[in-house]
Amino acid sequence: MLDLLHQNWETLMGDDVIDFENQLKLAQKDDAAKAFAARPSPEGLSDIGLDALRAADALLNRFYEDENPGQGLACTKGCTFCCHQYVGISLPELVILAKFITSNFSDDERQSLIRRIDEVIAKTRGMDWLDRSSTNIDCPLLDPETRRCQAYAARPLTCRGMHSLSREACEAAHEAPGTGLTLPQYEAHKRILRSLAIGLQLGLDKQGAEVAELDMAAALKLVLDDPGYGEFTSDGRRHGMAARFQQDGHQIDHVLIVINNRPVAKVAY
Repeated sequence: MLDLLHQNWETLMGDDVIDFENQLKLAQKDDAAKAFAARPSPEGLSDIGLDALRAADALLNRFYEDENPGQGLACTKGCTFCCHQYVGISLPELVILAKFITSNFSDDERQSLIRRIDEVIAKTRGMDWLDRSSTNIDCPLLDPETRRCQAYAARPLTCRGMHSLSREACEAAHEAPGTGLTLPQYEAHKRILRSLAIGLQLGLDKQGAEVAELDMAAALKLVLDDPGYGEFTSDGRRHGMAARFQQDGHQIDHVLIVINNRPVAKVAY
């Protein structure tokens, strides 16, 4: 990934966008696989996720600085038009969010967040991502008073991919959810985030982990209700770890953490 980050944007992007995406996917896949093989633990997952988030920020900065696309983003502080939809995350991103919340939220803030998560889960039970696009239900991490994301620094790749070139288009889509109104966006911005997200999952899969996209609200509910979700023991042979998610729709039933094909921890939901 470092090699890609040091290339100038014209060389990196070129004229072949498919090749550009494949380069990002493979670089992220290799980085994640190597890191997870060396440290198959919650801390290792956190490191993998942080590397992906840093790469996303670096590549986006390169795009907007080097490509200088002309039209600036309409997104500003306090803008929440994109904070009302399904957010799919990977296991490393879940670990990052959980650690951020544990380290930065007061007890009252944590309990308030859990209540909002419960409300979102109740309102969206049985919905798929398409159903969710027809609602304007606040993300549980959106502070109801300040209307700011409470975990902005740790926001997932999906959220970092959200952007728009027109506030008016965002307002129209917000007023008519589920009608298929599209937002003017930069394709390169979307491709960067999509490629990194796919590469992240491919890297875990390469090390034998069963990967799945997790519903952020349901996954956070699980880990915040049981802070020991990431605790497990190893027999010393760190040949792999699988995090298997059994889901009913997008709701998590339980998490089973496996090392060397031996279950070592199970958290019911």
